[in-house]
Amino acid sequence: MAALANVVLTGQLTLISPASFGALLAVALAFILNTLLTARERGETLSRHASQLKTIAGRLEASLKNAATINARLNQSKARYKGLVDAQDDAIFRPDSASRLTYGNDAFFKLFGINSARANGYPFATEPLPESRAPLFGSFLEAGRNRARYDQHVKTTNGYHWIAW
Repeated sequence: MAALANVVLTGQLTLISPASFGALLAVALAFILNTLLTARERGETLSRHASQLKTIAGRLEASLKNAATINARLNQSKARYKGLVDAQDDAIFRPDSASRLTYGNDAFFKLFGINSARANGYPFATEPLPESRAPLFGSFLEAGRNRARYDQHVKTTNGYHWIAW
């Protein structure tokens, strides 16, 4: 063992006994074997993780494909609905709670002479006939209610007309 310590401490190789050489060889082989076993275990773990990731990636791809299909169907449905609403001769629009325009069909924009590209998101208010006693647009809504009906005499591109809201 003294010879082994001499190699480690000073780097000088001296003759060692066969027993010391055997011990040195056994330690080296044990180290190499341990390293190989550790590498094998890590490889198996990485292989399992890669398999799990592949499975997850497949599920994600299937989910994305399903979402894309649903999105395409929704877009088709939206286009059909918009086509149906836009084909109406009646003016159709939808304001939010602050009377900002969220949707209007072509007949609505044509009736009031509004540029559709710049109207959405902006407040919409009709111009009532000056001597009209009808309430201003939006002032008739009760708190918590989304709908109301009334008639109003308002200015359109073709002059003043009665509109049933």
